[in-house]
Amino acid sequence: MDRFQSGGVHPTEWTRLYRCLLRECSYLPDPVARSYMHSYVVQRFRRYCQPTVKDDLKDDWNRQSRLLRTGKQKLSILTRANEGYIKPFEKVLGLAYGREGPQRHAWLNKMIESDVPANNEEVEELMRQPSQFEDGWNPPKIVIELLRSQQGNATLQQLRHKQAKQAAPVMRKNAWGKDPCLRRRRNIRRTWYTKVKAGLLPPMPDTERATLVGLLSGEIPWNAPARRKKARSTEQAKATEEEAVLNKTLLLYGPKKGNTFGRSAKGRPHTFTLRFMRRSWRRILAMTPEIEWNNPVNRRSIRWEPLREASSMFETLEGDDTIFKIVGDRNTTKVINAEQ
Repeated sequence: MDRFQSGGVHPTEWTRLYRCLLRECSYLPDPVARSYMHSYVVQRFRRYCQPTVKDDLKDDWNRQSRLLRTGKQKLSILTRANEGYIKPFEKVLGLAYGREGPQRHAWLNKMIESDVPANNEEVEELMRQPSQFEDGWNPPKIVIELLRSQQGNATLQQLRHKQAKQAAPVMRKNAWGKDPCLRRRRNIRRTWYTKVKAGLLPPMPDTERATLVGLLSGEIPWNAPARRKKARSTEQAKATEEEAVLNKTLLLYGPKKGNTFGRSAKGRPHTFTLRFMRRSWRRILAMTPEIEWNNPVNRRSIRWEPLREASSMFETLEGDDTIFKIVGDRNTTKVINAEQ
């Protein structure tokens, strides 16, 4: 006990944090996020339970405090996500569906590795290329195609997704008007490529995409998980007993101010309804590209889902493509074809 009293974290503190994290994971309304965050928490704790890592952490109290602070931050995100705050809830969905975090890095690396040469000529051309970030080096084609597709997608700008603005690294001249040296050019390419990879949105595997589309369309039923009521604290219990006898604060200082909008300045909690969940799933689907190989054109086609579905009022009835009618004069009526 002397070691923990002198600055270390007590084992019961880790146990309490672990149980709180798993409890909040079980309250998540999305089934994919529920299973992913549960396995994410378990893997993070198991990583530091290995004998070699555990021995290194025994005397490293600064690292223990940093890990404890990180765990409390993740617990705060999960708690506010379960309360219905939009930003923490969207962050959890982004982690679960690979729009950010380690899941996104794994799917992005898998997408880049899948871009292999199709024939011997392309293999020879790839072998003749210089090493990475040197003069004459070009990034993978699928990276450039996906970057240009994201830059031309107005929906991502509406969702405020951060991505690289430049499609190629810019080699600016120095203060003397000369070109940068070789090492500087290499670092510029490395920095640009890191920013590009940090903003790319890889495609989702077929299984996860089918689950997301099924939840959005209603083929997979959705029910919000039941929550356990919070127990009253000792302070609240004492406060109710004092109010039952006599409220001295009310007599001395008057009535207290009621609830204000100060707590909702950075967002307000929402109730998890099917409409709210479908809006969240639609935002995730709008940030997920669908990459297919187009054989006639011999290149990839990248398709993005719209942020909002088209209204049913724009659907044609019985093959009739005349859906808008504008009255120009009182006596004549103009019919506008929908294809024009």
